[in-house]
Formats: sequence, structure tokens, C-alpha cells
Amino acid sequence: MQQISYSGDTFVTSDLIAEKVLEYAATLGHAGSDDTIEIPAVDESGKVWKIQLLIGPASQLITRQIEGAEQDLHAEDLLTDLSGRIASFDHPNRAAVSPDPDAPEDLGSEWDALG
Repeated sequence: MQQISYSGDTFVTSDLIAEKVLEYAATLGHAGSDDTIEIPAVDESGKVWKIQLLIGPASQLITRQIEGAEQDLHAEDLLTDLSGRIASFDHPNRAAVSPDPDAPEDLGSEWDALG
């Protein structure tokens, strides 16, 4: 389990979630963007809570390994979602371009005149 310090508070979550949150925060920082995410966290009694985080270029997250058994937070959907969000920055969507139906088939001399 990992303890994450964020904005003067700390919470505990799984190693995989902490790793993915840090990766997403770094991705957002490089992109100059921000986002809000909701992740599961565990309190001292073992109860699972949902925590919302606003992360972006100014986020300062610190993680540290803590003792204790890794708790399954059933976060497969979250991890998949965060991986998808990260990938969207690696491969930005490109707008589809359709050919102009009024354009001539062969630009020939018109293309040469542009050069």
C-alpha cells in the first residue's frame, strides 16, 4: 500500500493506483492540463472511501510505501480509465480530413505555380 500526500493531507491506496495516479499527474503536467479523478482510499480501520483529486501541472504528490498487506480495492475499471486518459495524450485525436469534392483531380501546373 502507498500513502499519498496531497495538498496538506494524506491517504492510503494500493500500489497500482498510486503508481497510475503519479503517471497521470506527470502526463497532465507535461501537457499543461488538469483533470479531476476519483480514487478509492483506505482509512485506519480498513474502510474504503472515495477521494476526489484535482491534478495538473501544479500538483505536488508524494508517495511512500507503508507497512501492511496490500488491500484489493477492486479498481480495475479505474486503472483502465486512467490508462486510457494517459494514452489520449500520447496519441492525440486527429481530425479527419475529407477531400474537397470541387478540387481538380490533377493539380499539375497549378501546383507548380505555388512553388
